[in-house]
Amino acid sequence: MKKIFTLFCAACAVSLGAQAADPLMVMLDWDNGDNRDLPLYQAGQAIVIDAYVAGGEEPYTYRWVTSKGEEVGTGSTLAVTATVPEAYRLFVTSADGQTVTDKANVFVNANELSVATFDDLPLEKESAWPGDNLVEDPGAFDAFFSGSFHFTNSYMPEYNYWCGYSFANETSTIFEGLQHQHRNVVGGGAEDTANYGVTFMDYADTRIYVTHAEEGLTVPGMYVTNSAYLVNSALNGDGFCPQFTHEDKDYYKLVIQGLNEENEVLGKVEVMLIDFSEEEPYVLSEWKYVDLTPLGKVHRLRIDRESTKQAYAPAYACIDQVGAENPGAGLPSIAGGSGLGMTVAADGILSVLGTDAVWSMDVYSTDGIVCASYNGHGASTVSTAALAPGIYIARAVSEGASATLRFVRR
Repeated sequence: MKKIFTLFCAACAVSLGAQAADPLMVMLDWDNGDNRDLPLYQAGQAIVIDAYVAGGEEPYTYRWVTSKGEEVGTGSTLAVTATVPEAYRLFVTSADGQTVTDKANVFVNANELSVATFDDLPLEKESAWPGDNLVEDPGAFDAFFSGSFHFTNSYMPEYNYWCGYSFANETSTIFEGLQHQHRNVVGGGAEDTANYGVTFMDYADTRIYVTHAEEGLTVPGMYVTNSAYLVNSALNGDGFCPQFTHEDKDYYKLVIQGLNEENEVLGKVEVMLIDFSEEEPYVLSEWKYVDLTPLGKVHRLRIDRESTKQAYAPAYACIDQVGAENPGAGLPSIAGGSGLGMTVAADGILSVLGTDAVWSMDVYSTDGIVCASYNGHGASTVSTAALAPGIYIARAVSEGASATLRFVRR
């Protein structure tokens, strides 16, 4: 179904008064459907989207922008080559100053997975994106894209409500009310990145679309951590959720399912986020890598939760780096005890601590390849400035003691 979307500028209407032109309207020759069954393209295929404009005063100016903020067209027709799933937004302005906007969502079967970092989505600092106020039916399913993944979203701005997936970059870990519902317990994204994803699972479609290729794709893994909202409710209780207790052996875990094209469950991976069943309570307070390879080849992922406080605990979790490789995969083990330490003194400089003896260090890429080797004596530093930007694992050994440090070279 073709759709017409109108956004009328009140200020323009006031200035034009009785002489105002007809309201500006745009119609895209495109159907987003409910954004869970989008038009499907293969990587390399041509995408053509036509826009038809009426009202306002000519001439019209056109500006097509991707969800990454890249301008890709300035005409009434957009012609691009499919690469990864993308949203193409059109802004049309008439000579009398009216502006309308709409977007076309496109799913693309990429040849290879591209990690959903959420950092490829523009976002003001210390803010969150709960949804796009463009859908004709508020509350209907929309979509956004990061890497080669498609995330569902439903947004009702008049109620300040959203569900499914959103993204944010807030660095505070304090929760004092729903205005802080996008915060996590780390304060930022995984691997020292800015943006991260947030899921609210109640009344939501939490499927993440991976591919529509017949054989599916293997998703290596992703990072997860706790929502500041959930942890606050579990540790302190609130007006809706009772405090978690040892007596009730309370817990909250994330369940990540792998689905086929028919949405049949192929398998699941579980991640404990909060556990009060043991004497020492466990609360995940860092970004944890989750291996998803046991799910095999999938078409979609779906995130859900299980808890002893299922009906009360906030149905939130935070995710990042969806599709990332295991940072420790393929690394050799090093025998030894404790006593040796390492830290990042500055970008490009590692410090070795806690030893007066001779030591050796190897630096590995995340796929287990040795990228650099160093030798030294006692507490000292080494330069990693020659390494390309990326994530690395340093392993040092000295007289039976060993240390491991995962770090980012910027």
